[in-house]
Amino acid sequence: MKKKLTLAILLAATGTAAIAGPIEEQIRFRQSAYSFAAWNVQKIKNQVVDHPETYNKDTVAAAANAIAAVANSGLAHSMVKVQTKVLAG
Repeated sequence: MKKKLTLAILLAATGTAAIAGPIEEQIRFRQSAYSFAAWNVQKIKNQVVDHPETYNKDTVAAAANAIAAVANSGLAHSMVKVQTKVLAG
């Protein structure tokens, strides 16, 4: 339950920043989303590669779902908007 709540808060904050925040705030939210995704990738790597004896299907599936949520949150699209805005002046 905590994981779902954390993910929901993160995605809501990221979406809000992408709509109406200054560029620095958007960057900060985007970096936090990428850190969250990296943390989940590390969880999968620890169970699948580093310590396969601790493999737990449910934990790996939950981490993969969290990564998918971040990937499907529109971060890449908002990044293109920010870069275009910065380059335009």
